[in-house]
Amino acid sequence: MASFGWGRLFGRTGGTVPPQKGSTESTLNTLEKLQETIELLEKRSNFLQKKMDAEVGRSKEFLKQQNKKGALQCLKRKKMYEQQADGLEVQILKLQEQQIMLEGARQTTQVVTSMKEAGKQMKAIQKETNIDDVDKVLDDISDHTDRMREVQDRLSEPTGALADLDDMELEAELEQLESEELDKQLMEPQMPAPLARQKEPEDLLPDLPRVPSKAPAARAEAKSQEEEELEALQAEMAL
Repeated sequence: MASFGWGRLFGRTGGTVPPQKGSTESTLNTLEKLQETIELLEKRSNFLQKKMDAEVGRSKEFLKQQNKKGALQCLKRKKMYEQQADGLEVQILKLQEQQIMLEGARQTTQVVTSMKEAGKQMKAIQKETNIDDVDKVLDDISDHTDRMREVQDRLSEPTGALADLDDMELEAELEQLESEELDKQLMEPQMPAPLARQKEPEDLLPDLPRVPSKAPAARAEAKSQEEEELEALQAEMAL
């Protein structure tokens, strides 16, 4: 029976055992090792399948030669190959299960690591911007806003000649102008409104419908058709 790949599978090269790797081996290297082992077992399984097919073919040849004993020996070897192949399938399934679990654990570790890094960054940010600093910034903004409002109020105050004007005196002058304008309107003569034109007697008569000067075209056309129908009827009676 062939010993394909068994030395490589169990880590033996020339009868010497390689040194064990430490527990600090990275998860990525472990996943790569699992994948290599799975591929090796799959190759071994394919090799055993070819051996089984070959034994079945030889068994058929022995049966054609009426060599029942030889055919039976072929089937026995085929059965042993089949048992090995079944064992390899179980091993492959276990390795794939470990591979899946390790990949999930690796992803979980990455998530936890990312969350830890995010927490560290949040702490650093909070140290740089504490609540006292925020209150100070808001107070500074409020002070600057009040000062700017005072500046704008000062700029909007009248200066020079405008500052000497009295608003009450200006309002009294405005009332005097309004009173003079009203007196002027009352003194103007008012023109009488024009009298409305009296209606003539004929305007009092109700509107009567006008008599058309000629018959409608539709009625004339209808009469012409009647005449044509009458002529056609007369012609038929003459026959």
